[in-house]
Amino acid sequence: MVILRQISQKRFFKEKTALFQAIFSNNLFSADIKPIQSRNYENLTSFIYELNSDFTVTNIGNIQCKDSFGKYDYPVYKISYIKSESYQNIDSRKYLFLCGLHGNEPAPVFGIKNIIQEINDGKIKIPNNTQVDFIFIMNPFGFERNYRYCSNHTDPNRDLNTQTTKEMQILTQATKEKYDLVIDFHEATCDGTFFYAYNQKGKKYAKNILNYLKKQNVLLENEYVDVILKVKNGLLYSAFYAQWYMKLKGSVTTGMYFKDRGIPLVFTVETPKRGNFEERCRIIKLIFEKVIS
Repeated sequence: MVILRQISQKRFFKEKTALFQAIFSNNLFSADIKPIQSRNYENLTSFIYELNSDFTVTNIGNIQCKDSFGKYDYPVYKISYIKSESYQNIDSRKYLFLCGLHGNEPAPVFGIKNIIQEINDGKIKIPNNTQVDFIFIMNPFGFERNYRYCSNHTDPNRDLNTQTTKEMQILTQATKEKYDLVIDFHEATCDGTFFYAYNQKGKKYAKNILNYLKKQNVLLENEYVDVILKVKNGLLYSAFYAQWYMKLKGSVTTGMYFKDRGIPLVFTVETPKRGNFEERCRIIKLIFEKVIS
């Protein structure tokens, strides 16, 4: 009986060990995640060479990495739009839109790309005295692989205080301007769209946009829960204690980072992964047009 029990314990330990090895060797933690050809970063960003003279494209840094499939050197781009002849410092506005921070959240990338191209073609009009900056695909390594994490296998949206990722080092260096509004587009596993707001002014502003989306037949989320905070009518308010808790854990998101820099309106927008892809892109366009109008 004793021998059988010892064998059983050894088998249990061996099976548990195998389970953990299986978990930690899958694509979530593996350094060898093969790039997806249809997500080729160079091809996807080639449209920047066709933009008109109202756009300025800046290489804000390169992400160099390697794995068993090869060596990679990804330039990260900031795409800025401004009609120079109409822009003055007095009463001017500056907006920043981010996308592609998590590589497995594709709709914001394609939605923002479509918006930039429609601005270029004159289909979306940007008001005079307005500068619009886009940081396009903040995490090219993850995007090419449909992989949430970045080149050092860290969640970039939890790294803004430690700065261990090249991606977040590039972001902080490239966004030192004083913006009036920042939106970071993401996707969540839910049925509806929702906003994270980080202060009372942002909460009021977000409600206005959410009311507009509702009139455009956009489904707003009501069930998603982030730790203990629950979305209500498309709004998740990140109160001071939630932000304090994140900082205590050594984890700061883009929303918290820009809010702490004194930017008055900062939002993380989550479109629903369970929804139709084209509808998610439509929602992103609706939000963009409402913000700049």
